[in-house]
Amino acid sequence: MKDWENKRKALVKSLPVIAILIAGILALNTICGGSASFVAIDVAVAIIIGIYISHKKSVEQYNVVKFQDAFDYMEQFSFAFLRRGQIEEALSETRELFGDGKMRDTLKNALLYLERGYDMEGRRKALSYIEKEYPTALIVKLHDYMVRAESYGGDVRRAVSILKKEQYAKKLSMWEFAKELKVKRKNCIFSCVAGGIISAIMTFLAPDREALSGNIVYQAGLLFFCVMSCLVIAFSYRKTVVDLLADKRMYSDEEIRDKLKRYISGKGFLSKIMLKKVIGQEMRFAFTEWILSVTLLLETHNVDGAIEESLETSPYCMKPFLMEFVDKVHENPGEVTSYVGFLEDFSFPEVRSSMRLLYSLSIGTVESVEGAITHLIEQNSNSLKSLENEKKDLRLAGLNMLFMLPVVITSVKLITDMSVILLYFISRI
Repeated sequence: MKDWENKRKALVKSLPVIAILIAGILALNTICGGSASFVAIDVAVAIIIGIYISHKKSVEQYNVVKFQDAFDYMEQFSFAFLRRGQIEEALSETRELFGDGKMRDTLKNALLYLERGYDMEGRRKALSYIEKEYPTALIVKLHDYMVRAESYGGDVRRAVSILKKEQYAKKLSMWEFAKELKVKRKNCIFSCVAGGIISAIMTFLAPDREALSGNIVYQAGLLFFCVMSCLVIAFSYRKTVVDLLADKRMYSDEEIRDKLKRYISGKGFLSKIMLKKVIGQEMRFAFTEWILSVTLLLETHNVDGAIEESLETSPYCMKPFLMEFVDKVHENPGEVTSYVGFLEDFSFPEVRSSMRLLYSLSIGTVESVEGAITHLIEQNSNSLKSLENEKKDLRLAGLNMLFMLPVVITSVKLITDMSVILLYFISRI
């Protein structure tokens, strides 16, 4: 019964979208003299596409609420932990700030799990409920640090400040990305509308409109244009309605594991070059995440201890290289080559500068520890911002074809119309 009620509500929500699509199709077919049978097909397609678009609009609204809830949670949980110093109390306080909804229910489930046991493993599992429902690396990083801070103690104010800056930068970047996606979608829809107007104008240029509308090729072209325009609009929603919270990755851990094995084995010169490029792309993002973890751990550990502690939560693609690095540091403590040689196969400027700074911190040659850590944070933040912009530009570049699709469809329609008109003139000679 509940499923039928949900379907009925979804159908009612889709009626305005369906009405707009049908109105546009009927207007174009009335001007261009579309046949009744082809118009019926257009209307049937419009109804299906209208329901799909309405569903996508609902998903988009849900994603926006989910995104906002996640960042509100991170902000409120951080403040609550600063005041309370206990994860359970901080979660309880944060839960009260949310009204009825998914976030409140998720926090309730996490608190219920905490009642079973309050050891480190129990806290991690409880917080994993939130991470599962709101999957983003920032929440995982926040939870990991809070669990460690509660266990080991220490001043968490600077670490929270670091995380808040990262959260704000990520939030701002993703809001801008969402706006650009909507602009791409609007451009696509406007292009479809413009194509319809051009097609209608073309009808008035014909010497004999009745003869033109009675031509089966012309009618097929009109059907093609209407159906394809509806499909392109649906496609634009499919490509531009995204989960803003999810950290989009090119490869899964299993794929990275396979590529790392092949790369480390060193078989095949060309194969290794290609794998190096693929792994390197993942490694740049992974390194910025790892540096953030190390920076947070420096609040309670020395450099070597922070790096060793970071192994547990480090990105998978970095684990083999980190394990090798930790072994080298143990074998030759204080040796600069262990630091400057880290990830030497992937020559990123941010790796070299960050590792040199960590080495200086480890041997105590910096004038101000706080200043050095602040510089490391700012440098890592700038690197992350640059990488996020690159990823965003790459995703947006693939959407440029959305604007071109209506142009191609309109061009095919105009070529068809011109061919019919040309054949009409030839038949009159």
